[in-house]
Amino acid sequence: MIRFKTDVKLQLELSEGDPADNLPGVSIFVLDNNDKVLCKSDAENGAQIKLPAKALNASERVLVTRLTEELDADALATAQSLSRSYLARVDNTTNQLQLSRRRWEQWLPLFQICVDGNVRKCWSWPVIRQAQLDLRRIFSNNISVNLARTNLFDSENTALVPSATSDLTLFPLYRCRPVCEGIVEVYERICCTRIFIDPPFLEEICEILKGRLREVPDFPIPPPVLSRTAKIPDIPFAARNLFNKGAIDPVNANAAADLNAISSLSFEQAQEYVQARPYLLHLIHSCGEPVRRGASAIGISGEFSICYTASPYFIVRPNTICRREVAYRVSQLTSSGLRVIYDGVASGNWFDPDDSVTLDSYDPLAIACDPPNTVPGPDGAYVALAQIGSTDSVELESPDQSSAFSVAGPPLPANAGLAFPDSDFAAAKGQKKNLNWGGVLPILLDFSKGMEATVAEYYRISIVRANSAGAPIESTRQYLDDAVTWFYNDPVLVGTDLTVEKRSLHLTNTTDPTFHKIPYDKLIPSDAEYRPNQYHGFVDTTDFNGGVGRHLLTVEIYDASFNRVIPNAAFGVTGDVAEAFSYETWNDPLFTTSVPFGALTHLFWWDNRPLVTVIEDLRKNGSASAEECQFLQKESGDSDASFSSGFRAYHPQHDSDIDFMFSWQLKWKRGLGGAQDTLDSGIQSEGFGTDPKVSASELFSVMLNQGLAAGESNSKCTFSLLLSAGAKTWNGSSYLYPNSVRDVASFALDIS
Repeated sequence: MIRFKTDVKLQLELSEGDPADNLPGVSIFVLDNNDKVLCKSDAENGAQIKLPAKALNASERVLVTRLTEELDADALATAQSLSRSYLARVDNTTNQLQLSRRRWEQWLPLFQICVDGNVRKCWSWPVIRQAQLDLRRIFSNNISVNLARTNLFDSENTALVPSATSDLTLFPLYRCRPVCEGIVEVYERICCTRIFIDPPFLEEICEILKGRLREVPDFPIPPPVLSRTAKIPDIPFAARNLFNKGAIDPVNANAAADLNAISSLSFEQAQEYVQARPYLLHLIHSCGEPVRRGASAIGISGEFSICYTASPYFIVRPNTICRREVAYRVSQLTSSGLRVIYDGVASGNWFDPDDSVTLDSYDPLAIACDPPNTVPGPDGAYVALAQIGSTDSVELESPDQSSAFSVAGPPLPANAGLAFPDSDFAAAKGQKKNLNWGGVLPILLDFSKGMEATVAEYYRISIVRANSAGAPIESTRQYLDDAVTWFYNDPVLVGTDLTVEKRSLHLTNTTDPTFHKIPYDKLIPSDAEYRPNQYHGFVDTTDFNGGVGRHLLTVEIYDASFNRVIPNAAFGVTGDVAEAFSYETWNDPLFTTSVPFGALTHLFWWDNRPLVTVIEDLRKNGSASAEECQFLQKESGDSDASFSSGFRAYHPQHDSDIDFMFSWQLKWKRGLGGAQDTLDSGIQSEGFGTDPKVSASELFSVMLNQGLAAGESNSKCTFSLLLSAGAKTWNGSSYLYPNSVRDVASFALDIS
């Protein structure tokens, strides 16, 4: 055992400590085998520590901890052990007691940081599509094709690529709703960035941004909110991988705009531009590892607040600016387990702790709050059709009922049964108007709180084909008999874990599986609540008459003995039970209308047929050819030749009033990575007659040389012709047939 002949005198050194910081003092305790304090020595950074040899020789252990009067539990929790051999070695060599920053920074005075914000789920309206995402962050000036091969700044730090630009904000295609359940975790890190950014660092940032770009798809569908005359800009590049684990990645989302801006500004302006965007600085400067600091449950309106203790000090290096940053991770318990719906750590969304943040999750499986009672129904007991998917039923063009199982007609309006109706049929073409239904339609009913006091216990949903007068064609109705299960939280929160239970609405103990329990709150424990976004039925439109035509959807309710329950004001049949409630139709944004019948019926027009999209021929100077391999060459002596095509792009349902075509586009592209341009486009069906539609034309020379640098030219090259089209078919939340390339042709042009 090591024995000390003389007292040990050491100088305290806190490594990586800046003298300008309020560095902590330390206390060293020498303890015997009963943890009795034999001696104690206090010191500040740079001061001398004296430990008597007598105490050290009688000691069992030596502890160093924060400056304290006594070795209490808090001091013990952060104490570090010093072995006799270590003390002897230091005493005989450097005489310096060096403590790494990792050891001593936990003894700094702590203070409390509180962060707050709210969580939302956002989704595209009408639908998230990659073609739309590619247009979120775009820039109005094309990036030079030479950008990747040249320096951005000359010897005088002047930008070589002029033309200023500014950030463009997101297109207003998203709508958001609060997230009311889940856990928010906060992570903290310290980041230090350079005060001055020189051209090599700007070059490095731009190289990284170039790797985040990709070409925009050839045929982006225009956002449905655009006007009839709006034209989608022909943007060559867009950000890659906009989303990362449910959150928007700020580097990827802004890559195109940032690259164009940095390359278009003077050096001083570009420097300011980068310094104003921490997510760009982080591309070239490292930050500390994220540390989890705390967690909290999400409140009933999507809000959260988390407080944690942290050190007020961190290392300050020369020529750097250091700051504390926080990021958040949001998790929800789904039927398949715990799921991260927003990960700011992975996506690089870091904030100042003082920021009140809004965390937007774009995870399609995120669960938003129950929407407020969107149906503006009357006080008391009523039943209404609330939504089809995410579409409010007020957006359904359903004529008034004429009986319990029919709607008023004839004549029916030309757009009867369609979504987002517009009687200006010409203006509705190419717009989110007069949409046909298709696919699986989720049906959300509104059973008001007052219905729990009635005798109504069950509901049934039925479908029947309708004739031109709005009446049923078949005498037998087809009732939905699929099992419906609703999930609920019981209890809502247990510590930081969520517990999900389920309640089947499907009756398995009856010979008639078409009856479903009305999901009243009384069916689940008093301290539980149903999860949001749950539907009462799902209509697979392809199951009814080939998935085409107008159909009537009817809702009926029943008591515990399976007797049909009808409103007091309605006429019934033998066995019906009259009750004090009403059926309501939502036919105005501000109010509903009572239905004086024994059932609630709405008209739907669905059509699942796909578009017809065919390139039939290629044309030189208007002369058509349907040959498989075509090499189109201008005639000897002619100055040039023109190219066009015969094609068909139509929906089987098309007439002067209602056309289920959304838009089509015919585009050419030259060779491998060459120029591309739109040859023709439209917003209504074309080519459905005997002869195909003939496109607009373009000169061979234009197609061969468009986009080339000065002094460059092509005399011949291969081309692709791409026909793209999108249908209006709508499932309540998204288009069933989004825009895509439907037909492709290849050919070669030669003017040599």
